[in-house]
Amino acid sequence: MMNWDQHLGKGMGSLNYQRLVLDAESNNLILTAKYSLIKSAKQLPAEVSQICPHSIIHGYVCNLIESGCFVRYIERLTGFALRSKATDDRRTNLSEAFYIGQSVRSYILDVSSETGRVTLSLKQSLCSSMDASFIQEYFLLEEKIAKLQLSDSKSLGLNWVEDFSIGSVVEGKVSDVKDFGVFVSFEKYNDVFVGGITVETGSIVRAVVLDVAKIEHLVDLSLRAAFVDILREETSKVDINKEKRKKESHKELEVHQTVDAMVEIVKDTYLASVLSIPQYNFAVGYASLTDYSTQKFPPRQYVNGQR
Repeated sequence: MMNWDQHLGKGMGSLNYQRLVLDAESNNLILTAKYSLIKSAKQLPAEVSQICPHSIIHGYVCNLIESGCFVRYIERLTGFALRSKATDDRRTNLSEAFYIGQSVRSYILDVSSETGRVTLSLKQSLCSSMDASFIQEYFLLEEKIAKLQLSDSKSLGLNWVEDFSIGSVVEGKVSDVKDFGVFVSFEKYNDVFVGGITVETGSIVRAVVLDVAKIEHLVDLSLRAAFVDILREETSKVDINKEKRKKESHKELEVHQTVDAMVEIVKDTYLASVLSIPQYNFAVGYASLTDYSTQKFPPRQYVNGQR
């Protein structure tokens, strides 16, 4: 068996991120920073004997041909999905459904110890995610890119994000109104953020932070009364209730629990919806519109306010 601690390393310099060694060629190492692979590193197979039929394993697309799709794991261990097993719709062109390097979840159909062949399926009906790793990978990548962009800059870096935590209440002044929303400026910063709200220019607004896009320097806000009614109380009570509200919003929520939610914003940049959960003090959450095996497929359409 492989010592996975030796395969997990960290990047050099001020940006210290884990890397996973996928393979070694002579004196060269092939590394990946894919969150899905690093998170499941100890479960990734390096040889055929470590693969069990009917299991689901993270990997990445290493080649596409007319008859199917090759998925790589560790140390060149590769599985193959026939065209008919790659997508739920057999009419789909594989080059339009997948790309080289794409992270995927693969369902193991068969393993031959004699030939070393691994047959798998990439159908979403068999490989859908059971956790939030897909959207988590996007957020981690976004933060890495934002830090790299700012590494040589003399700006505030990402310190401004601390003042715009998801679900917090902020106050700003409307500087401009557009069809898609408004520009809100904040006294502490020179930057201007876009909020999906409707008010008049020059007015002071108090709103709840729904989403923060670090790369674009963008903050999405909501003025819905259900979110900001807490501001009607005294300042001292607001501080107490904000902390209480934060705790109560999550203490009864459980993994895999089904809840009623409302779409607040649809984020095309990372194919997710920002949701609020009314019965849990309007806790804010994210719902991915796509998955590992459906990244190139048109996402399901939602609209703001949809339940």
